[in-house]
Amino acid sequence: MVLPVLDVRTGFPYSLIDQTREFVGPRDAERFPQFASLDLQVTRPIALHFGREKLKARIGFSVFNLLNRFNPRDVQSDLDSERFGAMFNGVGRTFRGKFVLDF
Repeated sequence: MVLPVLDVRTGFPYSLIDQTREFVGPRDAERFPQFASLDLQVTRPIALHFGREKLKARIGFSVFNLLNRFNPRDVQSDLDSERFGAMFNGVGRTFRGKFVLDF
């Protein structure tokens, strides 16, 4: 079974602050860049035999952010910072193994 998921949406809002952490301007006036991620999950059913028992299971893998797009989760929103406006903490391509027992 192949399960692709495409997630595209506008970025989350954030507010500008000054060095005393007071809001500058309207709240949530700024936005992160557009978020886009392509995820993929591939699984295959297998049968496990334990004596007379036969269990159903699925084995596979998942890849998140398959295209390795930078989707930041943090921003330096302090107007007084040298790094004001810099985006940080994007999660790169992630691989996961999967094993599921079905009852």
